[in-house]
Amino acid sequence: MDRRFLRGMIAITLTGLALACQPSVLAQAPTAVPHLDDDQMKGVWYEIAHLPDKREKTCIGDAFQLDARGDKPNTLEWVDSCKTKSAYVNVHNSTAKPQNKKTPTDGHLKVGAFWPFTAKYWVIALGPDYGWYLLGSPNHKNLWIYSKSPTLTPDVLAQIESQAAAAGYPVAKLLLTVQSGQSPTAAPALMAP
Repeated sequence: MDRRFLRGMIAITLTGLALACQPSVLAQAPTAVPHLDDDQMKGVWYEIAHLPDKREKTCIGDAFQLDARGDKPNTLEWVDSCKTKSAYVNVHNSTAKPQNKKTPTDGHLKVGAFWPFTAKYWVIALGPDYGWYLLGSPNHKNLWIYSKSPTLTPDVLAQIESQAAAAGYPVAKLLLTVQSGQSPTAAPALMAP
């Protein structure tokens, strides 16, 4: 083997390793909250912001998530919905289960809509009294901010974004969700243009 070729390959490998070890290249690994209370998670959650996601590209606002206790312990049934440009409601049903059966009440969730396909999502941060929560994928591609109220104060939103940035998420790409304040449980209000 040619020595120049071998030296070139070693140089490329070492350069790649050096770049990979730089703090700016390595994203901070997110951590999940140590405990989730199923009863506190039940109810209506308003989407405040999200990273661009292909499932939500037709949504124009009024994005909600309804959480209900699942049919098995430590599971939640999720119904995500949003108003679309055509005034219809885009709805996705899924089930959130513990990712690890040894720690069933932590924030590591396995979410699936069609068996056997699932995705990992972690509850990264919780607000006081479960007033809001930050949900993200461990690979930093998905992120949502949910709140029990249709809006958050700028200070609280900045605090949440700071926590997301510290976990390595690209908060500059967050899209704010337009909320009309209509109740998601009132179906006619969701269907109105």
